[in-house]
Amino acid sequence: MRFSALFLLLVVSSGNAFSAQYFRTAEEKGVWWLAEPAGKKILSRGVNGFNPGVSLAKYDQANPAYCALRAYPSEEKWRGISMDRLKKWGFNTLGSGVDRASTRQGNAAYAVQLNLGRTAGVPWMDPDTGEARAIYQRELSSWAAVKDDPRMLGWFTDNGLGWWDETLFLSALKQGPKSALKTKALELVTAEYRGDLRRFSADFDVEPVLKSFDDLRGVLKRADFRPGFRPLMVERYVEWLADRYYRAVSSEIRRFDSNHLILGDRYQGYYSQPVVIAAGRYVDVVSADYNSFAPQGWAAPFYFESLWKLARKPVLVSEYYFAAKDNSTGCRNTNGPYLTVNSQADRASGAGKLTEWMARFPYIIGWHWFSWYDQPAGGRDEGGGGEDFNMGLVDVKDGVYPELSAGLARANAASEVSGVHGSWEASAGMARGPEGWRLPQLSGLPLVDGSPDEWTLERAWVPAVRGAAPFERWGDLYLSWHPEGVAVLVTYMDYRDRPGKPGRPETDSDRLTIGVGVEDEKPVVLTLRGIMEKKDGGKGDAEYYTPEVITVRGGVPFPAEGRLLVAQKSRGTHAIIELFLPAALFKREKLDAGAIMRCTMSLRLRANFKELFWPRTFRTTDYADAREWAPLILEAAQNQ
Repeated sequence: MRFSALFLLLVVSSGNAFSAQYFRTAEEKGVWWLAEPAGKKILSRGVNGFNPGVSLAKYDQANPAYCALRAYPSEEKWRGISMDRLKKWGFNTLGSGVDRASTRQGNAAYAVQLNLGRTAGVPWMDPDTGEARAIYQRELSSWAAVKDDPRMLGWFTDNGLGWWDETLFLSALKQGPKSALKTKALELVTAEYRGDLRRFSADFDVEPVLKSFDDLRGVLKRADFRPGFRPLMVERYVEWLADRYYRAVSSEIRRFDSNHLILGDRYQGYYSQPVVIAAGRYVDVVSADYNSFAPQGWAAPFYFESLWKLARKPVLVSEYYFAAKDNSTGCRNTNGPYLTVNSQADRASGAGKLTEWMARFPYIIGWHWFSWYDQPAGGRDEGGGGEDFNMGLVDVKDGVYPELSAGLARANAASEVSGVHGSWEASAGMARGPEGWRLPQLSGLPLVDGSPDEWTLERAWVPAVRGAAPFERWGDLYLSWHPEGVAVLVTYMDYRDRPGKPGRPETDSDRLTIGVGVEDEKPVVLTLRGIMEKKDGGKGDAEYYTPEVITVRGGVPFPAEGRLLVAQKSRGTHAIIELFLPAALFKREKLDAGAIMRCTMSLRLRANFKELFWPRTFRTTDYADAREWAPLILEAAQNQ
């Protein structure tokens, strides 16, 4: 899959050509690992933010933060005890946010967090200028003491750069004529419109009003896409920009250090597909934070599988977390979009299961828990405010969360059992037999509140969903049934420069089409619009309008008795749509185990610019005849 024909030659990473004295990546029978300097294959089980916290001088009694010296006589004593705890809990790596003194004490592997692009203003500024490269060189030189250390895993080039596709392209278009970013954006626009101002103005809304096509070379006060228009030139631009970044930083790192792994720039829970393609040409490992949407502990398959397919490099989960309302720091868990459960027992269960699922992917070579200690109850920004989450293995007084540490210790130990790593395909998703997919039965009626909390996601996941070219899959579909109806859950990840709002033109409305046929009855086809349309000033779970059902074909007149239920919400970077289609919609009092059902699904964003589908695209699906849809057999409940 490619967005651009600009890059025909791939830069081959030198990761596996490193000296055996250092960490490297290794692949065996399709399963990826880290190889220690001695050659042993391992998975990196890390903890971020391993440092002694604030100094005694900066300790704030009104908003207490973690301060090791309030609990220990010296930082050396703190490190010794804390590193022993990590080893006991099955961790073997100090991840992002480790203090430099901790890299010198003990024998744990560690990763270095650089901020190369962020310091240079990337991706809003040109990443490959003399000034930018001087910034990269200065920061790298400050780490000269560790560049020959065999315990050092590698370099994170950055932490969560803002790879926001549409916003980046429009920002470049507004810049002045001397900007290399403007030059590239203008090159793409010129190739598309060939100087035709009328055609350009039909797709773009810019200010000031252009009198000629050449006026685009000047500074624009405003640049937007008109409703219903979303060009692939955005992806071409972002791939070019990302290639420029990864080429520049990797060449500077290799000039400074030819031995350690380049670990990528830690995507912040969302990743742009063309950016990942560009990264794969230069990095040894692609790294991404994971913000889970499932309190029961589940790793969204599309998130990791598409990372691998796009980059063709092993994946390191550079940050993941769970927070609980019940915590000893007093964290309120309010200033951020992070998953929060009720109790420490729930937290331990969810975090442990998520870790176990991640360990099964054959291309995930490690996971780093965030964080060593909780954020302050009043927020982690100086003077209060900012994130205030219970994400620590310990609280701000250094008290251990025993359920969490025990749960993660069990999951870390389980990842070392022979045959676990790489067992993903054999352990997840709906089973498929000769007659079709086996559709699992729900133990009870779903709440239909836009959350997956009561779902058994590992059994309801549909493995065969795809993204229409040129995109890899950017979401997942889950299906289950109950005697009273069919349950549908769609989760996906997307970014747009401006959130959707009600009243948009038909050409710009995001739509979800679901088709379900039971036995030989005429299939029911529903189309919903208003997907993830945001309320003004909305916050949290209540920030989205309920999607509108605009068409129903087949079945009984709508709304049926026990009417269709639909809800949507977001959790972190995941959008979630949940539906329940009552049996009455299919002219039945109830559904029975063993019945054959057929299904089709299409989620289309921004005038069909992007589509997630199963088993066929919207345009190639015959909605009047379900025989070519995916067959499913209603499976009896497992506890029956």
